[in-house]
Amino acid sequence: MLDPRSPLLTAPIVPTLARLAAPGIVLALFQTAVSIGDTYFIGRLGTEALAGLALVFPMLMLLQMTSAGAMGGGVSSAVARALGAGNRDAARKLVAHALIIALGGGLTFTVLLLGFGRGLYSLSTYCTIFLRVASSGSLPTPAPILSTR
Repeated sequence: MLDPRSPLLTAPIVPTLARLAAPGIVLALFQTAVSIGDTYFIGRLGTEALAGLALVFPMLMLLQMTSAGAMGGGVSSAVARALGAGNRDAARKLVAHALIIALGGGLTFTVLLLGFGRGLYSLSTYCTIFLRVASSGSLPTPAPILSTR
């Protein structure tokens, strides 16, 4: 239970919310900066490389949202509850289990994409339509996205 004198209960609301939200905002800014940087450097490789990035983007987002959203939110919540209850041993165990789950999930995702990625992309209607449009040169860009030679 929170102490009635806790700043979380007695401090002004807006500064308290800003202080609590700051780490999440900084994380979002860094993730955005990395995405922009990736796009910039891949764009320097050419439009074909950017087209490839567009094809893998949905799977990349699935992996990131699974790890950061689902697992990250659940683990951070469980660790916060354990620490709030004063149970440091349980918090350490939760972190260890989270690392094992993350490694297992990463390996599983890698194996699935290596085994089924080509088939997944070739069966994707979105991918097929995108490749047809891009290779026909009918996109409103100064140069064709994919070479038809």
